[in-house]
Amino acid sequence: MKTEGNLTIHTQKRGAALGDLFGIFFEDLNHAADGGLYAELVQNRSFEFDPIDRADYHALMAWEPVERGDGKTVITVEDNEPLNDRNPHYVAIDIVAEGDGVGLMNLGFNSGIPVKEGENYKFSVYARRETSFDVPLIVSIESTNGIIHGEAEIAVNHSEWTRYEAVIKSKATDTSSRLVIVTKGSGRVYLDMVSLFPEKTFMNRPGGMREDISLLLADLKPKFMRFPGGCLVHDGSLNQDDRDSMYRWKNTIGDVAQRPARRNNWSYNQTLGLGYFEYFQFCEDIGAKPIPVLPGGYDPHHKRMVPLDELMPWVEDALDLIEFANGDISSKWGRIRANLGHPEPFGLEYIGIGNEEVGAPFFERYPYFHQAIKEKYPDIKVINSSGPFSAGKEYERGWTSAKENKSDLVDEHY
Repeated sequence: MKTEGNLTIHTQKRGAALGDLFGIFFEDLNHAADGGLYAELVQNRSFEFDPIDRADYHALMAWEPVERGDGKTVITVEDNEPLNDRNPHYVAIDIVAEGDGVGLMNLGFNSGIPVKEGENYKFSVYARRETSFDVPLIVSIESTNGIIHGEAEIAVNHSEWTRYEAVIKSKATDTSSRLVIVTKGSGRVYLDMVSLFPEKTFMNRPGGMREDISLLLADLKPKFMRFPGGCLVHDGSLNQDDRDSMYRWKNTIGDVAQRPARRNNWSYNQTLGLGYFEYFQFCEDIGAKPIPVLPGGYDPHHKRMVPLDELMPWVEDALDLIEFANGDISSKWGRIRANLGHPEPFGLEYIGIGNEEVGAPFFERYPYFHQAIKEKYPDIKVINSSGPFSAGKEYERGWTSAKENKSDLVDEHY
């Protein structure tokens, strides 16, 4: 006699849906953002590179002076009349002798600035000058041997900071070109936020992502994208205004000229042009659920920790981020999101606190985040950490914390 039975599978409310298990993890490592996914072609566009980023960095990294004919110039970086307090440095071009034009060129990332024949490139700059308002800036994309692929003229006719734009169409394909800016006349010309973007970005978003890399990522059909990284999330000082501060998402939204450059954990400069709004939008564009990861008020690398009685601003950052992603336009951060161009919520479901964390200080702080998030947003799934190991004391410490706090998911980072 054969007896047939039924198999019953019981699901739990906590945890990820089965369809969400496979995705991608982004970290700004090896120029994955600036010089990678983020389509900006100018390196060190705001002259903020600094030895704090890396010992050999300086404010004119990736820039060289240009002196044509009998032209002579002195190039300096100043900060006494900045574009804004968060972007204090700018370049001064002193026209000693105009010759056939003087200025500077940007070498781009790696081997140079790549352009394609027939495609347009959007140039923008903040500029001001002392005199010679009738003398234009000549902006060109040139090969390493001086062949002009395309150029535009800009009349800098103000002594106050003003934003100027131009579109340059390339007449050739060249993977190692240069952006050259020269002028004649007299006096000094000041530049900041010098930018060049391909007009053809992913989804044609201005200031957006490189199309080629984005298409490769979209073709993976990831169910989620974890960002903005791993170790760069929790490495740094506790002072939000420091260049080496922990990653604070509120510094990464709004006008790119107002975003403060920061030291990247992987020893280079981060412009934050690829910020939280762009991350959320990119996830939406490739059909991936966003999984942002926020610092838990503890830097395990340098043993810096926020005192428990000062932790609330960090917890509020997490709550504000959820409101930024999901709040309606009547809320403070939902309205900010809408003003940035996305009135509809992003539909955030998951949030991570900490990255491959070890040590008691993090797990003393995690419950403050978890409880506050669950109290205000009970449907948000909170991800805990079990460290970078596959077993052992820290692995068990993480899982104990997850069980005690009823974390929805655990990042087994190994």
